[in-house]
Amino acid sequence: MHDIETQRRRGFSPEATNPSTQGIPLPLTEPYPDTGQGLQPLQWSMLQSQRNPGHQALRRHRMSASGGVYLITSITHQRRPLFNDWEHASFVAAKLDAPATWAPHARVLCWVLMPDHFHCLIELGECGDLSRTVGLAKGRIARAFRARFSSIERVWADAFHDHALRKDEDLLAVARYIVLNPVRASLVRHTKDYPYWNSVWI
Repeated sequence: MHDIETQRRRGFSPEATNPSTQGIPLPLTEPYPDTGQGLQPLQWSMLQSQRNPGHQALRRHRMSASGGVYLITSITHQRRPLFNDWEHASFVAAKLDAPATWAPHARVLCWVLMPDHFHCLIELGECGDLSRTVGLAKGRIARAFRARFSSIERVWADAFHDHALRKDEDLLAVARYIVLNPVRASLVRHTKDYPYWNSVWI
């Protein structure tokens, strides 16, 4: 189990110089439109798997561990850039950040909302099931979103990608990587200029 509180006390700076993420298969935010340029083979394979209508590869070897920390990536239905609209983005960002979205079997440690997907770190609690937890969270957000914006019929693609962090992986480095997605995608120059992210380490 990761020591969240110890890492919290270490401090968190999203734009710390080049935190090491060697060996962590983190999904990069690709340019728009998606050309695949600049992605490592594993990262490109990950994105292609998310677009597979069957999504069988994503589910086949998924395991859940109580107290485990997982990097989650989920895209919008047909990768529609719903969250280019500030009202849509603000609404969903608030839901991603709300503890009730992930209750009762997980808590969110860090997240960022991009125009057509989100990344987050979640920590499973006792008896937590990853697929059920993420499915419930996405369903709660989607139902609330459709109630608010009735013209939108589908919010999320069915599947999601997950990566279980090993105990020796640096949570702060992964969190920095997540919240720097808007900078890498050239949406903003600095994380302070992007409103749709949060972390327990700040």
